[in-house]
Amino acid sequence: MFFDQIQSDRESKIAKSIKQKVKDNEVIFTRADKGRTVIALNKKDYIGKTLDFLNSGSYEILRNDPTTMYQKKVKETLKTIELVMNGKDKCRALIMNPQPPKLYSLIKLHKTNFPIRPVVSFVTAPTVKISEILIKLIQTYTNFKPKFSINNSYQLVDNIKDVILPDNSKLISFDVQNLFPSIPPTETIGLVECLLDKNHVNPLIKQEIVVITVIR
Repeated sequence: MFFDQIQSDRESKIAKSIKQKVKDNEVIFTRADKGRTVIALNKKDYIGKTLDFLNSGSYEILRNDPTTMYQKKVKETLKTIELVMNGKDKCRALIMNPQPPKLYSLIKLHKTNFPIRPVVSFVTAPTVKISEILIKLIQTYTNFKPKFSINNSYQLVDNIKDVILPDNSKLISFDVQNLFPSIPPTETIGLVECLLDKNHVNPLIKQEIVVITVIR
């Protein structure tokens, strides 16, 4: 018992020492973009790489935090929904005390100069739960199955195992830069409408799903 206490005290001192060194040297820990590697780097370098990414894109600084006004708009919109969501669903769809989405960065160790991959966490955003409901609604009222999506590389191998290619063929892949910020909202909403029309969804139900898509 006495030995266990000594061991515990020693580990506690080591942990405090490491924590103090991390603080003194302004070290920050993050994950690599690929794999399960944990990276320690200078906090200024981490922030600098993130700012480099933001400055290179079409982003702008807002004068005020729009979260409160957006939350108000979400509540007003949900009041107009009567067919595809009941009262319990509406309560479940709202986030209490929502906050703006948080940006953090993963380091691309496989790229020159180790740029970052931005990740935006929406777990506290006003519409995070509405997004989940919207996905279920679209799945319920349509038979939508993505034609070109795969879950992992194993599925890709299984999908192409019977494909016969010429001997001089090469398998290539294309990487889309800034995929999600590049998705046009208006065109996306139009695609949702077309999908609902294709499945002969009731026009009133369709309108409510589209309204939810817009606020999302």
